[in-house]
Amino acid sequence: MPAWLNDAIVDAYAELAGDDDHVAVAVRSSATAEDTEAASFAGMNETFLNIQGADSVVDAVRRCWISLFGGRTVFYRAKQGFSQAGMDIAVVVQRQIQSTRAGVMFTIDPSKRLNRSRGHRGRLRAR
Repeated sequence: MPAWLNDAIVDAYAELAGDDDHVAVAVRSSATAEDTEAASFAGMNETFLNIQGADSVVDAVRRCWISLFGGRTVFYRAKQGFSQAGMDIAVVVQRQIQSTRAGVMFTIDPSKRLNRSRGHRGRLRAR
């Protein structure tokens, strides 16, 4: 990683943390073509939770980038016919809060009859 980028991540974490040098953050990946009509890469790239300290954030960002070339993502892209070199990944760093509940939001009505015949994990099509 170039020094200027390392420094930018450290500076951004310091701004996010404010007076708390060890504020917990989530370091989350988001790849291009992650969720399309033809494929779903959801959960294949890494996300790291409760990361504290600037050096740990830099390391987690690096590990998110590396996950773009992890075994399961490379295999899935090949199986789906995606170019290995044509994928990009973004990494988002978010302050974490203590939560009492969590959930998942679906953007399709699960009560409708669904078609999974194409074999794509996470691909649902209402009939």
